[in-house]
Amino acid sequence: MLHIPCREIRTCKIHGATAEGPAKRRLLTPYQFFEEVEKRGIDYEAVGLQFYLGFGGQGSGFTVRDMFTISELLDKYARFNKPIHISEFAVPSKNVNDEKAMIKGVSEADCWHKPWDEDVQADWVEQFYTIAFSKPYVESITWFELADYCFVPWGGLLHEDMSPKQSYHRLKRLLDSWTTSIEGSTNSNGEYSFRGFKSPYEVTVKKDGEIIAKISMYFNTDTTETIEVKK
Repeated sequence: MLHIPCREIRTCKIHGATAEGPAKRRLLTPYQFFEEVEKRGIDYEAVGLQFYLGFGGQGSGFTVRDMFTISELLDKYARFNKPIHISEFAVPSKNVNDEKAMIKGVSEADCWHKPWDEDVQADWVEQFYTIAFSKPYVESITWFELADYCFVPWGGLLHEDMSPKQSYHRLKRLLDSWTTSIEGSTNSNGEYSFRGFKSPYEVTVKKDGEIIAKISMYFNTDTTETIEVKK
């Protein structure tokens, strides 16, 4: 028997709690679908989740959820013990319909704290990224639209003329805050310890003010690495 692994199984309307409607086969919610995949032993490497909220109107599956619900949902899908990729997500930055977008409606999909504007979108972006970044099983986060007038009404980080919105600046500051930049001196045993984010690092070794080595390393967990420098 030939087994072809599926690298990522992706689902869109992940908030679906029931599966209803006319069909010739049994309908499944997104979570039930993953349970069925597990039950049948289908090989896959990651869970892909799409978060589209704040547009499309009632019944679209894109109505607004609070951050607690989003955090709880991420934890729920983590039970499959696979890395989670937030493969697509976006929210509007205006509370009016967008005639240029694929899905035009905004005002009937509810709002988050108050009607959508650029400040609300920026708050949502900051809080969503912070929650997702806090989950060790979330490996990647992809905002779907760089600029307006695509799928999500007013869903870009940039305006149509490519000028940045508040959400762009807020996200940039947030990502910069998750970057570790540190320097120090080794002890008498040549050891140096630091606490930083799990990520790729560029390590520069100096002696008497002169650079004697540059090394690229990746720290994915608490670890001890040895750097050998030839004299």
